[in-house]
Amino acid sequence: MIESFNINNFGVFEKLNWKKDFGEGVAHFKKVNIIYGENYSGKTTLSRIFNIMDSKSMTEEEAKEYSFEIFCDNKNKYDINNLNVPYKVFVYNSDFIDENLKWLIDDKATIKPFTIMGKESIEIDNHIEMLQKYLEGEKINNQNYKLKYEKEEKNWKNCVNVYNDFFTQKAKEIRINQYQYGKINYDRNHLIKDLENITNTSISQLNENNLVERLSTKYTEVSDLVIEKLEIHEDNIILLLRKIITNAQVVEQWKKDEQLSKWIEEAMYIHDDKYTKCQFCGGIIDDSTYSKIKNHFTKESEDLRKNIVSEIEFLNNMTSIEFKKLDPEKYIPSMNNNLLKFNTNVSRIYNLINEYVTKYNEYLDNKMNKMFEEIEVDFEDYETKINDIIIECNDLYKKIQYSHNSY
Repeated sequence: MIESFNINNFGVFEKLNWKKDFGEGVAHFKKVNIIYGENYSGKTTLSRIFNIMDSKSMTEEEAKEYSFEIFCDNKNKYDINNLNVPYKVFVYNSDFIDENLKWLIDDKATIKPFTIMGKESIEIDNHIEMLQKYLEGEKINNQNYKLKYEKEEKNWKNCVNVYNDFFTQKAKEIRINQYQYGKINYDRNHLIKDLENITNTSISQLNENNLVERLSTKYTEVSDLVIEKLEIHEDNIILLLRKIITNAQVVEQWKKDEQLSKWIEEAMYIHDDKYTKCQFCGGIIDDSTYSKIKNHFTKESEDLRKNIVSEIEFLNNMTSIEFKKLDPEKYIPSMNNNLLKFNTNVSRIYNLINEYVTKYNEYLDNKMNKMFEEIEVDFEDYETKINDIIIECNDLYKKIQYSHNSY
């Protein structure tokens, strides 16, 4: 068939390149193709290119003006210099109507024949008609033949029904036996095709050792898998968030201004026992200033800060915990449902961990700037939620491992 075309110059088309304009991976023409577009967008022009292949000729003026290339599935290219396309092309377009069927729209126009049945074709057609009448007469007139035919036809239909019912039932038995075959879409057509393949295959007698050897080429025994329970410190973190520094001599201005408080605390660690002058403004730092700062930022607040930093580090490490999903290709098909549940649970564990880490990281960051205030947060018991899913995963895997290895 014709697969594609390039049109360098023809009617409204200019420099149209199939691969360049439609993309390298665009499909070629198939058995049936629909080309659509607005009026005067070039549909009839395309049909005229095919019409030229039908007539396999062009005028000198057309040859000078037009330029196009046709590519066929025989890997040949045809253009204005070679119009000998190896197919019979028929084009029905407005040009065809104007040339052959003008009488449809013009009462005064005459009917112009565009195809003629030859004498030989007429004789063959008459002979076929005669034979059809003869066969029909034989069938009607020969009553014995007719009765015998109807009887055999009925027997044949009964056999076909029994045949179809047998394969339909056997295919159903395979389809519903999910333990052995897995969850599959299987009908009589699948069964007939499989039986044909088996019939055409030379199969030697197999003993138990051969069967085990063949089976082990696709599946191997799977080893133990246990997902350890998690400790996630949610109760400890909530205690840190609720803790209030009580033994400090709080400077209200610093307490209210989080950025100023944080800056002064960092400056205290930079200057303490190192400088007598402020490294920012150059002013003298006397003992009373140091005492005021240390009474505000006590050891209690320092310990709380260290504990918060430690918990943030613990949370961030939780995101690197890895739970491997199971590869369905390594397990027998009947385990597909359990494998899907297992892998879905693993995704649920990851989602809960990410939710937990994001939530408490935000709370702990906020607490760093509010050491003298309680941050209230509800205890959601993420640890129990996650570990319940882990227990379910472990139970599921035991079933999967036992069934797979037993099989």
